Amino acid sequence: ITVGDGPSDIAIKNQSLFVLHGDRVMKLNAAPLSVSDSSFVRISNALYFYAMQTDDITGDIYVSRITTNGGAGEVAIYSSAGALRRAPFSVGIFPGAFAFK
Repeated sequence: ITVGDGPSDIAIKNQSLFVLHGDRVMKLNAAPLSVSDSSFVRISNALYFYAMQTDDITGDIYVSRITTNGGAGEVAIYSSAGALRRAPFSVGIFPGAFAFK
């Protein structure tokens, strides 16, 4: 399946795959494999997305984004339906990974 140029991260939740690009998150159906929404989450007020992970318990999607040329980062949390669940908050420079306890 074609997901376009430059995918950088992938996350899985139930039967959905989320593919991170610099300016958007795509949502794919796992079975059968197909694009559900090519712009599931679009970037705003930032330069580009940097990393992504889903929380297995809540289904929320955590996305880090770079907001300045110096690499200042923020994290925004979206529901599995694509709605912003928590406003972006600062997390340092180049936030590239998530861990859930």
